[in-house]
Amino acid sequence: MIFDMVGTVVLYLMLVGDLATSLVKVYFPTTSLTRATVILVISTTLVLPQLFFRNTGPLARLSILAVLCLPYIILVVAIRAPLYSDTKIPDLTFFGPRVLPAIGVLAFTYSSCHAAFPNYLGLKDRSVRSWVRASSSATLGASAISIAFALVGFLSFGGSANPNIFANFPASDNHINLARLLFTISLLLTTPLGFYPIRDTFTEMLKIDPSRYNVNRGWEVLCTLVVFAFCVVAAALCTDLGLAYELIGTLTCSIINFVLPALIYLWAGTDISFTAIVRRWRRPDCLQPAENVPLLLVESCGKPPASHIRFRNVLLWAIAWAVVVFGLWIMVLGTYITIGLGS
Repeated sequence: MIFDMVGTVVLYLMLVGDLATSLVKVYFPTTSLTRATVILVISTTLVLPQLFFRNTGPLARLSILAVLCLPYIILVVAIRAPLYSDTKIPDLTFFGPRVLPAIGVLAFTYSSCHAAFPNYLGLKDRSVRSWVRASSSATLGASAISIAFALVGFLSFGGSANPNIFANFPASDNHINLARLLFTISLLLTTPLGFYPIRDTFTEMLKIDPSRYNVNRGWEVLCTLVVFAFCVVAAALCTDLGLAYELIGTLTCSIINFVLPALIYLWAGTDISFTAIVRRWRRPDCLQPAENVPLLLVESCGKPPASHIRFRNVLLWAIAWAVVVFGLWIMVLGTYITIGLGS
């Protein structure tokens, strides 16, 4: 979980560095700032000051501004991309050589569980119904945005599409440059929301959370500076955005999105087990008392209630185990492919 949260912040800073560097080269051609310098300057001047609040409450309005930047970005990319598209028909092969890393990238898209509880606390009505409505709307919105970018990028640029979709456009397109700027602003306002769960996790692990332990708040500030410095250095040193997406997606998000939810269901959401299923089919007399079966025999079976041994429950149990195996498969083989083919 920590690796996933840190990786998310690093990826955001990498995107900010790539986008801001391209804008600097266009509008300030005489400036010799490197990508690492741009990341360092922007991170310390625009992101770091947002990291010293007690929680994300003061950043709520800024996050709304970040969302308002998205409609123009989506529209301008959808309109301008066909102008620079390759005339060749893109390869429509369904399963490519990097399908497992690609699934990891998709898992990364939905890996926002570290922000789930803070978002829940931000609800005015903290009921299950309100949370289901909010989370469903967020999931549908994220899916629509992701699919829109993916379709536009693939249909326009085919297999040559860059992990940073703006890298497929020329630097002379002012409409795209405005979208680059708005996307940079959106990332700068979103990055702190991804950082706070990291800080809260470390302060809780180290027992230096001033709201829970009788410690000086300076320890929390020091933790913030050290962790954020690590993220900035990692973003400055890493230049392959696609490899970073795939590695974080396959190594961590596959576990968070597939394995852990399925294991939690198997542990707390069902009474079905392999032993119970075997006992159910080997000793059908345990299902319910019969006239010729002593009550003592029925009570000694040690099975769950008969209502639990239903086909639907067994099917959900089997699907959960299949999801566990699928997630482990993505993590192991997907990470191996990412490291092997990406190096």
